[in-house]
Amino acid sequence: MNTLPLPMNTKTNTMENLKTITWTEWEDKYKPHSTEQDGLVRYWDEDEVEVARKENRLWTQLDVDRDDIFVIANGFHYVNRLDHFICEVPYEDGDLIEAIDD
Repeated sequence: MNTLPLPMNTKTNTMENLKTITWTEWEDKYKPHSTEQDGLVRYWDEDEVEVARKENRLWTQLDVDRDDIFVIANGFHYVNRLDHFICEVPYEDGDLIEAIDD
């Protein structure tokens, strides 16, 4: 059973609608921005996160119960949140997507 929380901006999604893709497929399709700048890790400020959330370009890295996978899900999540990614390409309204490590 999948334990990922639903994105906050969806009302009709259920876990039956969940689409799982690989990390490589996610990178190729959504084109995440790098969080490294001049060799240092850069953190998103609140304004960047809010704009990306409204434009469906925000993804959340989640801490799941398994150590063998890396999971990100579209949207902004509070529960089990580790980090955020901002992508160039937005996901569609109503999409429920998780990307797992290849």
